Amino acid sequence: MIMNELSENDLFLILTKDARCPLLSGTEVLEDFNGRCMMAAEPARGEYGLTSPLSNRRLVIEIDALDNSMINKHIVKGDVLKVRTHVNVRDGDVVLAVVNGKSTVRALYCDDDDNTWLVPQNPDYEPVLMTDENQGEIVGKVVDLNRNDLSVNYKELSEPVRKSKLKMVKPKVITDEKISWVIRTIGPSITIARMWFAVFRPMTQVGAFPPKAYDSFANRVIMELPNHEKLPDASELQRFDTLSFAKEVSKWDPDNALVSGSRFYKYKDIGERTLALLLADFENSRETPEKLPKTLRKMSDFD
Repeated sequence: MIMNELSENDLFLILTKDARCPLLSGTEVLEDFNGRCMMAAEPARGEYGLTSPLSNRRLVIEIDALDNSMINKHIVKGDVLKVRTHVNVRDGDVVLAVVNGKSTVRALYCDDDDNTWLVPQNPDYEPVLMTDENQGEIVGKVVDLNRNDLSVNYKELSEPVRKSKLKMVKPKVITDEKISWVIRTIGPSITIARMWFAVFRPMTQVGAFPPKAYDSFANRVIMELPNHEKLPDASELQRFDTLSFAKEVSKWDPDNALVSGSRFYKYKDIGERTLALLLADFENSRETPEKLPKTLRKMSDFD
């Protein structure tokens, strides 16, 4: 089933009128029946290819897909389709055809009555019967495509994002008031200045301080507890921020820390208690350890 009526000039006029932006591929070969080859070239502005009948040579044409009629075969509006003319086509091939002077891309189907149909791959579009009356002709076979636009319609994105947001657990906001409360609550448990690292790390873990804000944290403790006997030193905080102590509190490992034995477990206990206070759901600025839930009260008991 080969088209033999349209000239190349007529074909390019139709494709251009349909806004398919036709181009001869600059890297494909044109062949005539005598085996001679010529390199195809992009038509100059105002010209529409060569003027010999399509039956005399094989062309490779690039055109734009104009709609989503073939979306179930992964061809979408905006794709650039590569069409090879003067080739035999059969049932199931995706072809470029001209019907009533307009171009269309559909799947080819011949029924039991020898009728030729152009069948879309989208239920929103109707099959087209090719007849002599509608001057239906096969131009060529779609052999490849390039997808220049990988964007997705905004409306198709908003709904799944909305559903995902509903499932997300919103992070707790650690207020400035809570930071003050936690420092004052944990402060009496700190017996060595470097132990403030066990308060600093969970603070950074929940976003109360940036990961490397050693000076900011030390200054905050000094502001909250100016008379504390063991105030933090920024350089010591930085020195301890290594090995397993550089990780979140739950991943602290006695075999991979700057302190070991009972001292390590003292650090981890302070870290866990600090984290529990930071994440607790209560009016932190007004509560005292006596008013906390029992499970949390044990964590916040002063040493």
